[in-house]
Amino acid sequence: TMQMFEQNMTTNSIKQEMMNDAMDAAFEGDDDEEETEELVDQVLNELNITMANQIPGKS
Repeated sequence: TMQMFEQNMTTNSIKQEMMNDAMDAAFEGDDDEEETEELVDQVLNELNITMANQIPGKS
């Protein structure tokens, strides 16, 4: 019936919103940028390159 259809659509909409929120939370990352910078610095240190002298504003 139409009532069951509407109920299923509402339930699916809520589930989709919850899944989107979970995916956003999983993939957003303030830590990602910091981890990436640390990894880049580590690689550059291994190559004896310092970015502080090459990029303005980087300390």
